[in-house]
Amino acid sequence: MDASLFREGPPLPRPFRECFDAFARLLPRKRLSSLVCLDIGMPSVSVSSALRSLGGAWRTVVRSPDVVRAAAESLADDKVVCLDADGSVPYASHVFDCILVGPGMLAAVPDRTSFVKECNRILKPSGLLLLSARVRRPLSPVSAALRRAAPGDPRTRSFSEQELYGLLKTGFDVAESQWFGKFWYELAYARGLSLTCAGVGADDAARMTARAFSMAAFLDKAVFFSRGHEVVLAARRRQWRERSVPVPHDGRSLGEAVLFNPPA
Repeated sequence: MDASLFREGPPLPRPFRECFDAFARLLPRKRLSSLVCLDIGMPSVSVSSALRSLGGAWRTVVRSPDVVRAAAESLADDKVVCLDADGSVPYASHVFDCILVGPGMLAAVPDRTSFVKECNRILKPSGLLLLSARVRRPLSPVSAALRRAAPGDPRTRSFSEQELYGLLKTGFDVAESQWFGKFWYELAYARGLSLTCAGVGADDAARMTARAFSMAAFLDKAVFFSRGHEVVLAARRRQWRERSVPVPHDGRSLGEAVLFNPPA
């Protein structure tokens, strides 16, 4: 972990550091001061605050209307808003140079394709989308630990890499990625998740699990070769083009038509 990234802004609770670090490495830092950025669904307002300390003009979209006022007061920004009920983003088209989507946000929206299309709409031409998500690891016990910690919680939902790239290909070109959340980190995260599901606030849960995350950082050095369980994809916007699969007039799939169409 690059500790220098944290010297520029307020200290972050350890559970949020890797998430912030992954975003910070992918942001265009040299010209960030001239950009208009939007963060959506960060795990804590402290992450939104740390991102703003890097420079640029920022706006924040939170996951729930219940936290709009508290987030606005913490960030000293009266323009904090919440996602609409259908997952649409309440901004005009082509406003932002960069959009950051927090961990678990993609799994929480009612329609993922529509949400990604909304991000495409409000980004400026050739704008940058930084999309974070948990990646499915079929043989890892992490998924089972997360499900036990928070049954049914969308933050435990994972996606295959094919699903993520397929979701973006209609309107974005993925340029690079940053992985985080190795094995022991994710087990510590599961503990924090169980606390938030029990009604503990995100920042309080982060403080209560700080020691577990410190131990996880030490233990994860033994699995330095693994990529982690979470990823931030950096994708450059392009024109949205709906992709449709052609269907023969008789309703069969193309495969069926090729296999079972009798010769003329």
